[in-house]
Amino acid sequence: MTLDWFLIFPLISSLLYVIGTLFVKRGIQLGGGVITATVITNILTMLLFPILLPLGGEITSQAAWWQPVLVAMLFTLAQILAVISLNVGDVSVATPILGTKPIVVAVLAVFLIPEVPPLLLWIAAIISVVAIGLLNSVGHVPHRRIAETCFYSALAACAYSAFDILVQKYSPEWGIGRFLPITFLIVGMLSLPAWVLRRRWNETLKPIPWTPLLLGAGFFAIQALILCSAIAYFGNATSMNVVYSARGLWSVLAVWLIGHWFQNDEQHLAPKVFYARLAGAGLMTVAIILAVFS
Repeated sequence: MTLDWFLIFPLISSLLYVIGTLFVKRGIQLGGGVITATVITNILTMLLFPILLPLGGEITSQAAWWQPVLVAMLFTLAQILAVISLNVGDVSVATPILGTKPIVVAVLAVFLIPEVPPLLLWIAAIISVVAIGLLNSVGHVPHRRIAETCFYSALAACAYSAFDILVQKYSPEWGIGRFLPITFLIVGMLSLPAWVLRRRWNETLKPIPWTPLLLGAGFFAIQALILCSAIAYFGNATSMNVVYSARGLWSVLAVWLIGHWFQNDEQHLAPKVFYARLAGAGLMTVAIILAVFS
């Protein structure tokens, strides 16, 4: 049993993700719109990833250019599906299904790398999924269009998982300083039509609250840079995703501790929900420990 020190990177990313989420949620409350926030995030991410260029690599033969295009399309598709799932249904249904990503990554790793995760890592992935469900407990609320929400959320989880696995698979051939900057350049370009069409998709006509959206997008971009670079360099996408699932734990803690700074009232929870989330926090801690020592 060894200590995988590089799992500190997805842990850092999970913290930055939660900070970014708080800012973006505030921006959306002020009229920013989900699509607007997503496009701003993708553009900032596209502008940040060229920082990896000095790490080197090579542009492979023209026959391999489909690889970054495919990976970029998977990332964009995952975002679209996640937004649809949250729009047609409830967060309390969509988020736990999106949280099945560690298991999906483990399964895809077997077929696409190929790489068979150790038993402890499979156990950690399963525990993390259960923990995410508990951490997103909201009590008894009426759910909307559950079947559609589950369908789109599951597809989004699969697309995000395939993205991670293919980053691990293709990056060594291209080099970390080439594959990721090219991939996110394509992601940014694919996002531009959404900016033009966002008002046709019922985006608000209010002025864009640039400050919270830019802050949130900045944190999202930095965490994406750290996580994707770690997967590209070290591999181990499955263990990375188990640890990255800690964002569910940090999110609950952030809402309790500083949620009022962002006008978030989720800290006022029923006792049943509180204990469910507390159990989820404990399980998530166990999952992370298993992943680190697997």
